[in-house]
This record gives sequence, structure tokens and C-alpha cells, in this order.
Amino acid sequence: MAKPTRSSSRRAPAVKGKAAPPSDDIDVTLPEGSVDLNGPAQDEYPADAMFDSSSGANAPLTIEADEGVDEAAQTVVSGNRASQRRASAKSSAKSGNRSSQRRSASTKSANISARSSARRELTPEERIKAAKARAAVMRMISIVGFVAVVIVALWYFVLRTDPRVEKYQGVLASVDGAITGIGFQITNQQADQAEAAIAQATKDLDATPCPEKNQELLARKAADQAQLKDLAAKVDLLKRDMRVQSNKAILVRQFKDLDNTATDLDKLEADVNAFIANPADPTAAADKTIADAYATDTSDMQKRLSLIQSARSRRLDITTNAPVTDARDQATNLIKQDKYQDALALVDDLARKNPNAKFDAVRGYVTDSAADAWKNAKAEVENAYADYSALGTAPDVRKDALAKARQILHHVIDNYGIDDYVNQAKAELAKYPE
Repeated sequence: MAKPTRSSSRRAPAVKGKAAPPSDDIDVTLPEGSVDLNGPAQDEYPADAMFDSSSGANAPLTIEADEGVDEAAQTVVSGNRASQRRASAKSSAKSGNRSSQRRSASTKSANISARSSARRELTPEERIKAAKARAAVMRMISIVGFVAVVIVALWYFVLRTDPRVEKYQGVLASVDGAITGIGFQITNQQADQAEAAIAQATKDLDATPCPEKNQELLARKAADQAQLKDLAAKVDLLKRDMRVQSNKAILVRQFKDLDNTATDLDKLEADVNAFIANPADPTAAADKTIADAYATDTSDMQKRLSLIQSARSRRLDITTNAPVTDARDQATNLIKQDKYQDALALVDDLARKNPNAKFDAVRGYVTDSAADAWKNAKAEVENAYADYSALGTAPDVRKDALAKARQILHHVIDNYGIDDYVNQAKAELAKYPE
């Protein structure tokens, strides 16, 4: 398209009182879409309306100015033709302004051309293409939206963890930790603590509902319940072991005091037999299964029964033989002094103190000794009296024989203490004159 130009034949009117300056032909060639410095501002100027061939070559040119034209440029070009001629006289000074105007006008022309191209009417083919592009964009938006919905649904129904699942997972984690701790407590024989921990863990598993559709959690719950059941059985066994050892320890302590008369040997023997029959609970009925499970302990206690028999024999010796022996020894010393009644009194006293002892032999020993002594004493008295009464016996011999008989009888009366022998001695003594 040809660029519109200003005609160089137009001249400014003469100024009154002054000669018109020589005219300079100034070629102001504006690019397409440039601004008419004297005309009104327009938003757009179509390219085919920039030059009207019907108006003639010398028709005035109207160019719409863009709103963005530099204010300084509009001020410079807003003067009349006379000011333009005066400005041409100073062309060397204004040439820079004209170049700036041309550049500014060229830039605005390019912008106007771009707007015109953007707003031009689309061809049918272009409309179809644009419609297809919009349809493709809408399809893409629909696909993206569908995918987003699927992702959200997948997350909510598949990937998202159910709060109930999270809660029960926490319960299972706590129970798993408790199970580990219970194992240590059983190892350290802390039966009561382990039993309490098992009860608490079982309560925790049942107190929180387990999601019924979550097979993994149900399987873990069943596994924990089985473990807790096994641990409970181990705790029961541990408590039974501890009871057996405690029952055995009590009996063993009593065996250390077998020789103490305060220890009831009969009761101890009964307790040992009860332990052998049921070491876990001797007060209950016999249980062969439990007894076999603790065969080592029951066998040990079975052997200890012989110790009770030995202690019983020692006690029998202490309560029967020893007092009898002591009684015999003391009675012998009294018999040597011919104090037979004192010996019998000693035996009777020891018999009361030792009811289990048998003192008959000691008593017989005393009475026999008294009888033998009286028999011998009586014989000596009779021999002395025979010497006393024999004819031809010297007076001194007769006197000594009578004194001896009387001394023997007085000894019986003063020491024997047994009435029978004392009375007989007194009767014999009356036969012998003073």
C-alpha cells in the first residue's frame, strides 16, 4: 500500500506586515497507520482508507492518532502551517524532531496493523479450525477433570487410611510392645506383673473395635490373641513352678530342725507325703500328672523321709533310753550307799518326766539290790549272833560279835528306807541285848 504524503505545493498564508519567507518544500512522508498531527485521534485507521483516490491527489490527508502518541510530539505538530514553515527555516535544528516523529509514527503504525490483523474477520476454514481447537481444549479439560475425580476417589476409597484402621494399628502396636515386655517378665519370674500385663493387653484388644473388613488387622489381632494365650499358659506354669519351689523350701527348712523337740516329726512326715502326692498344692487331692512333672523334687523329698525316721529313733533314744540310762547310773550310786528307797524315788521321778521311757528294769535293779543287801546283812547278823551265843567264846569275842550284829541292823534301819527291810531289821535288833 502506498504511503500517504503531504503535497509540497501548499503554502502557508502570508503574515501581515512581513514578507512571506521563502517556501521550503518539506516532504512529510508518513508510514502506514501513522498519525495526522492536525486531525483528531482515532483508534484505528484501515489500511484501505488511508488514501482516497477519488478525492484527488491534493485532497487533505486525515490520519487517526493513537492514544499513546507522545504529548511532546503532539505539541510540536499541533501548530498551524505557518509555524511549520517557520520551523522549516530552522530545519537543521528541527530535523532531529522530525526523525523522532517518524520513528514514533512507525511504531504506532505497527501496533495498529497488529490490532487490525487480530480483529480481522476469520475465514470459514479458520473458524472450523478454531472450533476444533476449542473442542480439543474442552475435551482435554474434561479428561483432566475425570482423571482428577478418579485420583480423588482412588485416594479416598483405596489409598487413604481409614481412621479406624489407624486407631487399631496403634492398639496393635501397643499390644505388640506389651507382648515383648511380658516375655521379659516371665524370664525374670515376675509372674504377677506378667499376668497383669496380659489382662491389660487383652482388654485393649477387645475395647477398641477392629474394622471387620480389614483382613490384615483381623489376622494380626488373632495372632496377638494367640500369643497372649500362650503367654498366659506360660505364666500359669511359672506360678505353679514358684509354688512348688516355695512348698519345697518350707519343708527343707523344717528338716534342719529335726532334732529340735519343737519339730513335730509326725506332721512333717505327713506334709512330705502330701508334697510328693501333689507338689503344687499339697492341701489338695493327689495329682499324678503334676507329681510326674516335678519328679525330681518329689524324689528328693522321698529320700528325706529316711531322715525323719532317723530323727525319730534319736528322739526315742533321747526320751526313753537316755533317761533310763541316766536313772540306772544315779540309782547305782545310791545303791552303793545302801539307799534303796532314795533310788526308787529317783526312778519314779524320772518316769514322771519321761513318760515314754521304760524304767521297770531300773526299778527291778534297785529292788533286787535291796533284797540282796538285806539278805547279806541278815546273814552277817546271824553269824555274829552265833559267835555271840557259842559256848566257850571269849568275852571279848562275844562282845565284838554282838556289837557287829547290832551295827548291821542299825545300818539297815537308817539307810535302806524300804519299810519291809527296816521293820525286819528292827525285829532282829530286839533279839540282841544291849
